[in-house]
Amino acid sequence: MAISLIIHLVLAVVLTFSLAAMGYFLTRHNCRKCSDTLRKAKHSAFFSFAVMLLLFCSSIYQFHKMAHEDPIQYAAVNGLIEGGENAPFIIVPGIEIPGILGIYSNGNPNWKVPGIKDILYYGYLDTDSTFVPAVKVKKELGIKALQAYDAYGIHMQHNNYPVAKITLDYFNTKKQYIDYGLLKNPEDILPSINRAFCSFHILIYLSKILFIVFLVILWKLTRKDASEKTVAKYFSFLPLLICVLMFFCGFIVQDSHAKPVEQHDYPIEEIPQQALDSIAAHPEIIQEITHGMNHQDNN
Repeated sequence: MAISLIIHLVLAVVLTFSLAAMGYFLTRHNCRKCSDTLRKAKHSAFFSFAVMLLLFCSSIYQFHKMAHEDPIQYAAVNGLIEGGENAPFIIVPGIEIPGILGIYSNGNPNWKVPGIKDILYYGYLDTDSTFVPAVKVKKELGIKALQAYDAYGIHMQHNNYPVAKITLDYFNTKKQYIDYGLLKNPEDILPSINRAFCSFHILIYLSKILFIVFLVILWKLTRKDASEKTVAKYFSFLPLLICVLMFFCGFIVQDSHAKPVEQHDYPIEEIPQQALDSIAAHPEIIQEITHGMNHQDNN
């Protein structure tokens, strides 16, 4: 788990306990030690507000990190099926801020943010302008890597070392995608898009409500009128409830990343050194075999 995520979780836990403390002191401010409990409630409220601001900054960083490290999760939580330039951030249905997703991805509002279809079928440019093959292409390359791996084993059993050497070199060019060859469909790596999108936006709405409610409580606590503090008392545990709901939504969002491709081990039997020396002494054989395999690969 990344250090930034651990810090984010710690801030969330600290905020939860500080809000609980604020709610506790607010519900007891009519006791004999009224001034003392009210003072503690104010301290808890201001401390919670400071933690809330830190958590807000941490959330922005996590969103930025998601755009760079997990484009599938980034597309899922933002509902980007097609992707494209000037991709908007949806505040509420019908109200969008154009270009925000591009700014988080590449610092450019006109940057083409990859959508789900780009990632699965067409390929896309990563945040550092590196082209990333589509999952569909990775699956095809993975199938070829699996075929080359099986062919290598057969050639080694029959001591056909020249062909085995070329097959191994061919396998090494595609082995990074080999586990993708075991996917039934490119869609198998997708998270639940609807769940990711809804949880993320509910989290945003709750954060806005929490901020407004908290400002109201702070304003009431600073008023000299005792009735104003009573109003704050009635809302004392509402921020805590909202915070718990945000916690729940946050865990759902965090769990909405791309499903990892199952990893397998592919042991390679080494070609005897004597055979390698013999292959090196007859480069024309290697060239002929390589030409044949490249022709087959292009077809």
